Amino acid sequence: MNNKEFKRLPQSELTVMQGIWELTQRGEADIQASSLIHAFPDTIGRFKLTTVLTLATRLHQKGFISVEKHGRSNCYLPLVAEEDYRRDAAADFVATVYRSKPAELFSALCDSGILTDKDIEELKSMLE
Repeated sequence: MNNKEFKRLPQSELTVMQGIWELTQRGEADIQASSLIHAFPDTIGRFKLTTVLTLATRLHQKGFISVEKHGRSNCYLPLVAEEDYRRDAAADFVATVYRSKPAELFSALCDSGILTDKDIEELKSMLE
């Protein structure tokens, strides 16, 4: 995925996609809507099963996941890497919210008090 074709996911779809990424990283096979609901009761578990199925269908239509039939169940596999999505989302955020001025983003982060001293040191080392 390059930034020109970046597709920003709505929060509900992103929540499901993050669950798929996490279960994949854990080595889970046969990721189904019900397994997402059970694995993440505080986030995905708040949705009804039919909602999760609908969100997965949308992710499939957008090219974020593949869907394989295993018996009567649909199983989901990510087609977009989480790191690729994060990188492109960050670039899109800076371009749209900060008008392509990343220094203003860093200024806002510093002013907000979100950054710890350790975060600032890590950023300095990345920039060097």
